[in-house]
Amino acid sequence: MVSEPESSNESQIVDQAMAITAATLIIQLNAPTHFPIKLTASNFPVWRKQIQSTLIGLDLINYIDDTLTPPSQFKEDGKTLNPIYSTWFRQDQILLAAILGSCSETIQPIISSVDTSRQAWE
Repeated sequence: MVSEPESSNESQIVDQAMAITAATLIIQLNAPTHFPIKLTASNFPVWRKQIQSTLIGLDLINYIDDTLTPPSQFKEDGKTLNPIYSTWFRQDQILLAAILGSCSETIQPIISSVDTSRQAWE
């Protein structure tokens, strides 16, 4: 039986998710160093380009551009924490912190209630 080929986007999501392992190195980000331009009410295009370019360079853009599906939090038994999820979660929280740190004090409260870097980006 011949299966239908996956769409390009579906294939990309599968490839990205498989790239994360429990041994994947976590990349540390520092908002003032990596994202020196703070988001204000008047500079969104420049700020957005800064974030995107940096995350592309660090091979982390997939956390915010909807090409990486978070792995399951628990293994198949439903009780044991999935180490791949832990790796994904830790990296995602570092990204979230950096994005928050790159926002002005007037913008931070608007996105401070989100749980993931993708939600902050949206």
